[in-house]
Amino acid sequence: ACAGWCDLLDRHGTLSIAEALAPAIRLAEEGFPVAPITSHFWQRAAEQQLKEALNGGEMTIA
Repeated sequence: ACAGWCDLLDRHGTLSIAEALAPAIRLAEEGFPVAPITSHFWQRAAEQQLKEALNGGEMTIA
């Protein structure tokens, strides 16, 4: 999927990949409010990822 996004931006976009992803990166780094139930399920999923995935620690920001 990521390679496809890069290809689309290269061929048809007016933004660089950095510019296109900047809002998502900012939200990932700074956080954003979510409902308590969403927070609960995301936390459970993150804990499961850390325990079960071979590279869970590399993929999860804790």
